[in-house]
Amino acid sequence: MCDPHFEAASFKGAAEKLVGTLGVIAGILAGLFAGIILMVRWQGIGEGNIILQLFAGSVFGLGIFLIVWAIVTLSVAPLFAEPESKEARNAVRITHYWPGNQVVRLEFQNESLAEMVEKVSY
Repeated sequence: MCDPHFEAASFKGAAEKLVGTLGVIAGILAGLFAGIILMVRWQGIGEGNIILQLFAGSVFGLGIFLIVWAIVTLSVAPLFAEPESKEARNAVRITHYWPGNQVVRLEFQNESLAEMVEKVSY
């Protein structure tokens, strides 16, 4: 990818950054809420060691944070990207790469770009 297209693809506008930040905040809140609910439930039952409960609640909360953050960052935030960034990001996708025989399978959004690469690759 040439430098101007790389810059366009990696550029994040204000709306995309805001949604990414909101994803982090939502992930933190969801993780804390899930961890606290799990701890309250275990305290109500009266089972186990408090250290083990804190550790398990923390791991569970971290998992919830990562899930919420990843969903927002990978699925929702790109919807708010600038049109030029969307176009550059979707121009070419690597659908398969095998390092053993160095085969790369690409998917093109633009047919004229696909024809140019096909002519050059032979």
